[in-house]
Amino acid sequence: MIMDLRRIRMKVANWRECSQEAWDLDIVGIWYGAWTAKDWSDACLNDLKNPRSFLEALPDQQKLGNEFNLSVTTVKKFEAITPNDWVVVFLEKGQIGLARVSGGLKSKINHPLNHYYDNGSWETFKYREIVEKKKFFISELPDAFRLLKAQGRANVHQFRGMREHVRLLAKHPDTASVRSTLGKLSFDELIDFLGDAAWESVCTAYLIIEYGFVPTGLKTGSTLAVFDIVGKSMPNGEFIFGQCKKSPNSVEIPRDFSESLNLIPGKKLSFFFAFGGCHGENPASANIIRKEEILSWIQTEKGRIYSQFLLGD
Repeated sequence: MIMDLRRIRMKVANWRECSQEAWDLDIVGIWYGAWTAKDWSDACLNDLKNPRSFLEALPDQQKLGNEFNLSVTTVKKFEAITPNDWVVVFLEKGQIGLARVSGGLKSKINHPLNHYYDNGSWETFKYREIVEKKKFFISELPDAFRLLKAQGRANVHQFRGMREHVRLLAKHPDTASVRSTLGKLSFDELIDFLGDAAWESVCTAYLIIEYGFVPTGLKTGSTLAVFDIVGKSMPNGEFIFGQCKKSPNSVEIPRDFSESLNLIPGKKLSFFFAFGGCHGENPASANIIRKEEILSWIQTEKGRIYSQFLLGD
């Protein structure tokens, strides 16, 4: 059976963060109005395709005002999560929690996560119980996992980007087991798993360690239209420019990369980091760094130390 992976955000009224509290109660849930779990069931019986009109007509729901966002789509996504799926919740103290849901949609009149407004209206917390809970400290995982928290804006988000990262957590009981599995990968397999940002990170580390690279006002990755890496070398101050391509296949060196280098006067170092190799016209001044060159570098003393850092050691 195919496993789905859903992130659940539990912040109500744009300020009250309830993820940790819900986790401690062994539940995950949503709000989206004063209606209850039974109201939702009745609304679906009345009109499964469009239960919104039934819910909006409820007196308690009308107290919230017509401008209130009642997202039927989000409710359906939440209810569609199966016991085979994993839900993901970001917790306090830099932890990420994974669990499976158990049972259907529930609500209570006096639930502690119901949210009350000053005008006497409220939102009822609709929740599902969770089992098989486990937690991971993000700081104990490779740094690429820190990007998980930025994935998705919806309160019920289906992972697509970084899906394999979450799938790996779902397969393992703790961080030690995750790191053990990653540690058995070859370096190129590890970079392939960690993704584009990790390749850019490796390329930047290579320049820092071997060429004394320091950034000079621009961040690495998506820096400019042509260059991912811009800075200077220590201590002589030579300009350093780099472009990173994570494609597993050979890529053509973009013409604008060559043209932009030609427009920069003075002494400079330039690098084209192509994970799967490259082809086409090669600027005479550019250093072509492929996966193979990085793998050779990883066997050096400095490279081996860096590879341990990459795994989170």
